[in-house]
Amino acid sequence: FVGTGTGLGVDDTTADALLDGTVSLSGRLARTEAGIRAEDFSIANQQVQFRADGRYASDAADFDIALDLSDLALVSEEASGALAVRGSARLTEAGAPLVLVLDGQVPSGQLGRYGLRDAKVGVAATLTDGTINGDVTGSAMLDGHRATLGMNLVADAERQALSDIGFEIAGTRITGDVTRMLESGLLEGRLDVAASDVSLAAALL
Repeated sequence: FVGTGTGLGVDDTTADALLDGTVSLSGRLARTEAGIRAEDFSIANQQVQFRADGRYASDAADFDIALDLSDLALVSEEASGALAVRGSARLTEAGAPLVLVLDGQVPSGQLGRYGLRDAKVGVAATLTDGTINGDVTGSAMLDGHRATLGMNLVADAERQALSDIGFEIAGTRITGDVTRMLESGLLEGRLDVAASDVSLAAALL
């Protein structure tokens, strides 16, 4: 791809706002029987930049993506600040676990009426026989208070489960486990909340 376009849209208000203006395309992107192949593929404008490079297939994967959003206000009325996301998928051989890594950062911004700094969220997981198993971690400074997050994630065709949940900020602590069954949509589990003031925690959750 080498070129530009204007007036692009996908009939989605949020996505159309991101695609507003002149959009440039470059690099190569192909899907064949051998899988997905990207060579310095990029789609970008003043609001968002997406890049992909590498190969993704059932027998091997060495794939990287990068997403840079100029302002979270483009996708949320309650947040602002530049967002950077980096992700990768690695597979050494057929039958081995697919190793997935995703990291997001907001160096400085706003969440509701609170100032946000050094916000980071990371996912490190594996995909084996249709089951995703991994850990989610996060940290941020919200209104001068440090927030931390940690939990384990398991997802398959039947359920999505969060276990060993631990979230803390400014004296508020939330712990527990929650499972959602996909067929019924019902939630099962327990969350314990210990707090004298949940306003900061509510802004993040």
